[in-house]
Amino acid sequence: MSDYVSGSTHIEIHWQEHIRPGHFTWVCPKCGASSVSQLGDGPVGGWSAPIWVLTGDRENPTLEPSLGCFNCYPDGHYWCIDGILTDA
Repeated sequence: MSDYVSGSTHIEIHWQEHIRPGHFTWVCPKCGASSVSQLGDGPVGGWSAPIWVLTGDRENPTLEPSLGCFNCYPDGHYWCIDGILTDA
């Protein structure tokens, strides 16, 4: 985990194709919590069954909608563009 306070940082993301196809985990830079997330054809926001759309490549992903860390939301709320997390 970085000493992230605000601003931007490169996303720590782990693709889960070998465990759960279409899923990934990402690490919140503010609290270090890891979240399992699902990819799909269209973005679905919210906490109950969100789905993200990946554009770009897996090295520098752009994900839609925004990512939210359940552990420290609303402070852990980010946009991921070209592999960079910025505060939403």
